[in-house]
Amino acid sequence: MAQLFSLGIMRITPILRIAILFSLFLTGCSHRAPGLSGQVAGTWTRDADFKLTLSPDGSSSSFYRASDGTVSYQGTWSIKDSAIIVTITNVSATRRHETIGSVDTLKIISVDDHKLVYETFGQTVTLSR
Repeated sequence: MAQLFSLGIMRITPILRIAILFSLFLTGCSHRAPGLSGQVAGTWTRDADFKLTLSPDGSSSSFYRASDGTVSYQGTWSIKDSAIIVTITNVSATRRHETIGSVDTLKIISVDDHKLVYETFGQTVTLSR
């Protein structure tokens, strides 16, 4: 764009220049994550025995394997007060598990593109993607 100004191909009025700069600013802002929901949406794992998927549409799924069996949950999720709130709507399990309708609160300690750290039931959990 600077070349256009220096070559004199376009005559830009001050108002048009401000409008162009403002639109470039808005374009740059649109590439940022839409808040905490945008940062946590995705698939997170601890190891081969635990996977949590938080879909952008608000649905969630998780899988947990232990020595005494497995549990798969489906549900919904949202963000409230810097915590991920997960509501269980379906369960498939071969071991003891939470019931349908249970609500879990995952208090976010930190999150970035590669790591999610939260606290739940008095334990700190670190997941990666």
